[in-house]
Amino acid sequence: MVGELIRLKLTLLRRSMSGQRAAQLVLGALVGLFFATGTIWLTGIETPAASVTGDLIAVALAGWMLGWFFGPILFGSGGADLKPEQFALFPIRPRTLTAGLVGAGLIGVGPLVTLVALVVLVVHGVGVGGLAPLVAPVGIVLTLVLVVLLSKVIVTARAQVVRSQLGAALSGLLTGALMAAAATVWAIVPAVQLALDEGFPSAFSLVVRALPSGWALTAVEAAGRSEWALVAAGLGGLLVADLVLAAGLARLLTRQVTSGKSGGRGAKQVRRAPGGLLVKWTDDVRGVAAKELRAWFRDVTRTNFLYFALFYGLLQTVTPMLIGANAMLPWTGIVVVVWLAAVSANLYASDGTALWLTLVTPNGERADVRGRQLAWLLVAGPIAAVLTVVFTAVSGLGWAWPWALALSASVLGAGAGAVVLVAVLLPVPMADPRQRGSGAWDNRIDFVQVVVVLALMALATLPTFAVLWLSASTGSQAVSWLAVPVGVLTGAGSAWWFGRLAYRRLGAGGAGLLQQLRTGRRQPGSRAEADDSENSEDHAAAAVQGGPARPAMGWPTVVVFACFTVCWVPLLAQGVLPMILELTGSDVKSWFLALWLPEAVRWPTMIGMVLLGLVVIGIGVFVARRYDVRPSGGPGGRGTGRSLGQQVRDDVKQKEQQRNRVGTGS
Repeated sequence: MVGELIRLKLTLLRRSMSGQRAAQLVLGALVGLFFATGTIWLTGIETPAASVTGDLIAVALAGWMLGWFFGPILFGSGGADLKPEQFALFPIRPRTLTAGLVGAGLIGVGPLVTLVALVVLVVHGVGVGGLAPLVAPVGIVLTLVLVVLLSKVIVTARAQVVRSQLGAALSGLLTGALMAAAATVWAIVPAVQLALDEGFPSAFSLVVRALPSGWALTAVEAAGRSEWALVAAGLGGLLVADLVLAAGLARLLTRQVTSGKSGGRGAKQVRRAPGGLLVKWTDDVRGVAAKELRAWFRDVTRTNFLYFALFYGLLQTVTPMLIGANAMLPWTGIVVVVWLAAVSANLYASDGTALWLTLVTPNGERADVRGRQLAWLLVAGPIAAVLTVVFTAVSGLGWAWPWALALSASVLGAGAGAVVLVAVLLPVPMADPRQRGSGAWDNRIDFVQVVVVLALMALATLPTFAVLWLSASTGSQAVSWLAVPVGVLTGAGSAWWFGRLAYRRLGAGGAGLLQQLRTGRRQPGSRAEADDSENSEDHAAAAVQGGPARPAMGWPTVVVFACFTVCWVPLLAQGVLPMILELTGSDVKSWFLALWLPEAVRWPTMIGMVLLGLVVIGIGVFVARRYDVRPSGGPGGRGTGRSLGQQVRDDVKQKEQQRNRVGTGS
């Protein structure tokens, strides 16, 4: 049976090597081989001590293990993978199924490039000498099985915990940590350069070798020193870890194939909610706010958004302290609020077709929008206040208090307005909550939504930033504190104005928005929309011939993801933040390039960095609009599996066929 499952996996791979799937596999193979080659290249770096080379290899191996850990969470398990539930009706014992799935998991691009990367153990073993080259192959096999088992356990466990609040929190933590690490890698570069010159601390060397990914390396190095007890401990630990993961995977598979998607949990008994403040909120606006607050802490999709923004903001501003840079601490609350708004700007689509309840309520659009704004402020406001006050105090930067308070108030109001306006103007259809099958991972974050929210928030904070700029130019502390009420007023004005635009748009085109959430295609819901729709066929045809929304999930997805991950380094970290430090006369230079340059070229460099960040964002927006990089899956709970671009093309073809039939009939 194990051999049959392996042959089935080979058949799936062979038949999927065409079109988009083939492009993805080739792209993944090239990227993986690039990093694998880089891992082997580490053995040739000249270091002050032989232990430094081993430390670098241990770090690289830990990175590969983390890649197998994070990969299923961020990118799924792959379209050609065998799913355990497909074998629920077959008389296969859990141990046999586990062995078959693990054997099939060793077939593919991921295991192949990982195997190439693990060859570094053989190369390093040759340099160590002794019997190390003979121990390395055993370590390679055990480590490869370890990472594949780890990935399978993550994929299987995900289906059983993703619907819980804990699963949403873990998803937010892992996703936020990975993106923050990509955005703050600059903070680690100076430490790595210092280690290459002087060596890593002994505690660091111990930690990277204590990870399971470093046990094979420890055994190889111990073999070179003829320390056979340590060799046995390293290889034996890998074997035990493999057996433990295999046993855990077998248990998880048993639950999944016998209990279904719910993990064997019975239906929960509905109990009357205890009395409280939310129960008393029954009028129009506060009633919607009470409903939204419950959704924020019960819907795992929204919980995932909240934890992602929290962990991402914390890690992005705290990580620079590794090199002694505390200049980003006062902006922790601002970063969290900005990203909470950016990723939660799909409020109406996340509720699915429940929008009809608002549309059939007389004058319910205004109350619905204002209630959602109030709930968002009640969620984001306390978080922003606590993080801003605590981390500004910890930073010890007295000049940062008016800046942090003013900008926090401004972005809070702007965020409360931007999330509802973008949710109405640029929704990304999702399945109804009752029909979603992937829990917290069905978040449908759209890059265009993120950019529009960030742009609206940036525009709303311009008056506040102008006052702060004036205070820094004049050196007046009193003027800087004047920015605080200005930030409060601009925030309140932004929330009111954006919200007004949102509920007026919802009132005029609510029917079209509901149609879009149901089918993925917007239907005219007002006279203005009906007038615009007269040329809808021309617009759709232009989209097909040269325009946007060509479905592609290969290199366009990689480009868009890279652009919106990297753009913040030149835009904020090397542009806006050095500007603030320069204006306030701070002596902090840290890693900010412009502050190390002569004074005559500082401002041109900072402005150039901001422009570079905007150019990178523009490239990401261009690719996102030209190619449909949104996750697959049908709106309205129908699971059509077609992208919006494909739906537009199909709609155009249907209309052309109708016209041809009418012309033929006449």
